[in-house]
Amino acid sequence: MTRQSSIISIFREFLARYPKYFGALFLILVVEALVAAGAILAVVPLTDFLLDPDLKSPSRLSLMLLGFLKSLNIYPSFWLFGLLFVVSNLVKSLLDIVIRYSILCIKYQVLRGLFDDTLTTFLKARLEFFSGRDQGPLLNTFSKELANIGDTLGILAMQLARVVQLCIYLVVPMWLNASMTLTALILGVLLGLPFVLLHKVGYRLGQKNIETANVLMGDIGQILSSARLILGFGRQKQSRERSLYAFDQHSHATLRSQTLDAAVTALFQPVGILSAVVALGIGLQQGSPVPE
Repeated sequence: MTRQSSIISIFREFLARYPKYFGALFLILVVEALVAAGAILAVVPLTDFLLDPDLKSPSRLSLMLLGFLKSLNIYPSFWLFGLLFVVSNLVKSLLDIVIRYSILCIKYQVLRGLFDDTLTTFLKARLEFFSGRDQGPLLNTFSKELANIGDTLGILAMQLARVVQLCIYLVVPMWLNASMTLTALILGVLLGLPFVLLHKVGYRLGQKNIETANVLMGDIGQILSSARLILGFGRQKQSRERSLYAFDQHSHATLRSQTLDAAVTALFQPVGILSAVVALGIGLQQGSPVPE
């Protein structure tokens, strides 16, 4: 409950501090979802034409498009349907670039605010805070962890707006074939539930990753600040071995953390494909049109 409350508070804080960027991203994503829905629909008449060039028994969507083309005195052809499909996907790709740029703007604006807040807090601290404290966590925070936080907040902004985008996406398959869509969704959720349980493992691995990075940066900072003493007393070997040990510990931790992230993405894709294939098979058995 505490973790859920903290996530909600993060959303509230950053929506309040950066409403312009979130609003712009939200609007762009809605437009992109509409264009993407059009790109999905554009493949239906193209498939109809490939399966039946005479369009003797077209799908509902193709009938609507044919009626529109007839009102404009445009003759349907492969090149027309193909061009419609290509143009819709081109517009979608251009909007994807705009979305990516917007996310980067949000990320670095948020990151600048975090950097300013953190630096201001450190500079207001007493001298004992710096002299009596390991510098590793401070160095690691500024050099690495703030960037990770910026990436995370960019993802949070994306997911917030994707909720509306998902609703728009679902309108298209629900309109074409509700039973097939619901079958795919239910299978996807059921098969994806085990992945939810991995968040606890990922949280522990992430903590270990940060802790070992703090130790490594602390050792590097000590070597740089005490280089004269190390060289003067001939402690190069001991310092090198200690830093290499810290590096090995961090490598072991970050390899497990990053592998888990990659594994979840890689394994969830075949789960989605399986859900779609099963739903497609059930739809074909029920006599659903192939293009739809």
